[in-house]
Amino acid sequence: MVGHRKPGRLAVDAIESLHFSAYESSDGAAISNGALTYTSTTVLALEIRTRDGAVGLGLSGVRMAAGDHRVFAALVDHLSGHVTGRDPFDTGTLWRPLANPKFLGSGGLGLRAAALLDLALWDLRGKIVGLPVGKLLGTWRDRLPYYVAGGYYGSRPDDLQPLIDELTGFVEHGAPAVKIKIGRLGHRDELRRIAVARDTIG
Repeated sequence: MVGHRKPGRLAVDAIESLHFSAYESSDGAAISNGALTYTSTTVLALEIRTRDGAVGLGLSGVRMAAGDHRVFAALVDHLSGHVTGRDPFDTGTLWRPLANPKFLGSGGLGLRAAALLDLALWDLRGKIVGLPVGKLLGTWRDRLPYYVAGGYYGSRPDDLQPLIDELTGFVEHGAPAVKIKIGRLGHRDELRRIAVARDTIG
């Protein structure tokens, strides 16, 4: 049977360690959505290793305020106590403390930390049994619909040429749909942004 593990494999496959890294990048230009302004992007990486050397990787790209990655690292360190030494296939048991809103809250950095850990766990399970994660979860289709999120406000929201160039690039690279940011300007300026976006990509 695919994915069957022989008795005694539990100790070998038990989770041994977690390693968290944060990589911050910035081109020096601030961008904004309808409520917040960001000056950099942070890529979060979490590795989970088992005693026999299997590695699961969780990745997330987020925009954080200064110092948030240190809070995030502390959350991941705290969560590591709930998974270290456990069988990575104890899916429900491992997820229970992560999904408890009284423990981490129902949003923000707590939920992001839980999601990053969950991604790494599923990647680990797939690598151990040699199957794509989609097969472990149960597939419904072999392709997924997607869209590209962009259209942030730059330093000059009245200049729409950067928006046009960005959306054109998305379409040229094959994006089937695009979402842009709205809500920061007055309604007339926002309607103009939407009209320009529709004229650019249809």
